[in-house]
Amino acid sequence: MSSQVIERPFILVTSEERSQVLEKIETQDWAKDIYTKLKLKTDYQVVSFNKNPKAYLEKLPFNWSKGQKNSFPPFYKTYHIENGVQKNLDNATDTEKKYMELLDKYLQVAIDCGLMYYLTQDEKYAYVGSSILYSFTKSVQKSKLSDWHGRGGWLFPYDGFREVRVIGYKIPLIYDFTASYLKKGGRVFNIIKNKRVDFPVNELQDVCRTYADITINYGQIGSNHSVLESPSLVYNALAMDDQNERETLLSYFLTNSTGNQDALNVMAKNYKKKEIFGLRHHNI
Repeated sequence: MSSQVIERPFILVTSEERSQVLEKIETQDWAKDIYTKLKLKTDYQVVSFNKNPKAYLEKLPFNWSKGQKNSFPPFYKTYHIENGVQKNLDNATDTEKKYMELLDKYLQVAIDCGLMYYLTQDEKYAYVGSSILYSFTKSVQKSKLSDWHGRGGWLFPYDGFREVRVIGYKIPLIYDFTASYLKKGGRVFNIIKNKRVDFPVNELQDVCRTYADITINYGQIGSNHSVLESPSLVYNALAMDDQNERETLLSYFLTNSTGNQDALNVMAKNYKKKEIFGLRHHNI
């Protein structure tokens, strides 16, 4: 069966719905206010980027000491240590969280740029958003995925559960919003070569597969974890350009439970028990 090609975006909103969104912005004060604020903060980032793209992107949490010549370095990883023991990030200090928060900030800028590109079709937004995505794609692949399937991750080696909720779900959204720009030949800024280059979609697909894998094959079942990780799983599945692969990955959300991730029908049964979601004493 040949893979079906669907025009992006289609994860949160479709290209066909764009006119309806724009009409709301034009006619509804609340929508106009959201748009105005989004445009203001995103335009500030675009101007900052265009002043010096290399300097702007080099502020990402790259670990240059681990890099090789003429190649993207890995990112600093995020850890939390208590009494010499690696722990999850629930009680991480501000200092320990600084790399996570910086990366989160940049990826949110990229999402904002992607959304503004969707709304305006102005390629200046897609250029910035996809350039951030490019740097992320290149550097995250320099790190090894944790071997600990209990809660391991990629950039958060002892807290993949948090990583997919902070980082993982954002990557497919950025791609979905900027894919039409990339498809028609839009280029991105490479800080190593200090020039515009083509975007390696195949590498981005590998990154999204990995984030889907962290949910499918890492973590615990029988708790609210499966619910909280589901957006990352679904978004990364939908980021796949191959229809068959999309459907395979989506099946782990819809019907196929694993030893590390409950499917939707199992999540629904667990939800009815209430206590595993911290709802034991509340009526819903």
